[in-house]
Amino acid sequence: MSKLADYGVPYTTVGTSNGPLSVRGLSFSDLAHLVKRYAPIFVSLYQTFPKPKEKELIVDYLARPDVLAYMQKELTGDLLTAAPDLVAEIIACGSDARGDDELIEAAERLPIGIQLDVTSAILAATVSGFSGVGKLKEIVGPILSEATNAAEGATPKA
Repeated sequence: MSKLADYGVPYTTVGTSNGPLSVRGLSFSDLAHLVKRYAPIFVSLYQTFPKPKEKELIVDYLARPDVLAYMQKELTGDLLTAAPDLVAEIIACGSDARGDDELIEAAERLPIGIQLDVTSAILAATVSGFSGVGKLKEIVGPILSEATNAAEGATPKA
């Protein structure tokens, strides 16, 4: 048996008024799926991240109070106001329901407080054990640029 099979996927539990909900961080596959569907929104959100200082190490960047506050509160709020459909899909992906239209619709109907808590937990789990937001931007940034360029160059079909 491989070590990967023994590893498993780490989940975190979010308490809700209807009981606990287990969620996980987003995988590269989840991110690629979301970026493909919501590239312009991701580009817009990407531009709202606090800017790193010149030659700032990722670990120092993630320890900055403004970055922590952004990740914990502002990013989730920005998502909720800019892209409620994206929030529902993030919740679905983090709940192992990517592509399940019925569960995406259920995530859309959750009260906003639960959406905030669940989305925050998913985003925190996505970057935990990882080199952090800076590394995520390094990986996802070029994908977003490519997807946006492709979307801008596409011609609408009649």
